[in-house]
Amino acid sequence: MDEPGFEEGNFEAWPLHDAVAGSLCVDWVERTCVLDLSVFFDPSQRARPAVVIWRSVRSVSLSRENPWGPSASVNDQRIETDQTFVIEMQSGDEIRVVAESAQLLESSAA
Repeated sequence: MDEPGFEEGNFEAWPLHDAVAGSLCVDWVERTCVLDLSVFFDPSQRARPAVVIWRSVRSVSLSRENPWGPSASVNDQRIETDQTFVIEMQSGDEIRVVAESAQLLESSAA
């Protein structure tokens, strides 16, 4: 995954709105967390496979209760001051990852 990607400094500007989430995987030994997505990098084109990779992960939590109704699409994302990366789903659930860094990469395998 040496391709150029989106670095954490612009996490809130990443084109994740309406991206469709797939699997979320944590590698305990490597302290990484990977979220597979289909992302609309160009809104006029089809979504393309991508991954969000968090490194030096300290905590991962998520809810899957659908308070706003079922959806696998991303609504918004933000980063909180304590290095908590939050992805809010259109279902009202949240994926929260406390990590040193995050990167968004296009992926041919997703």
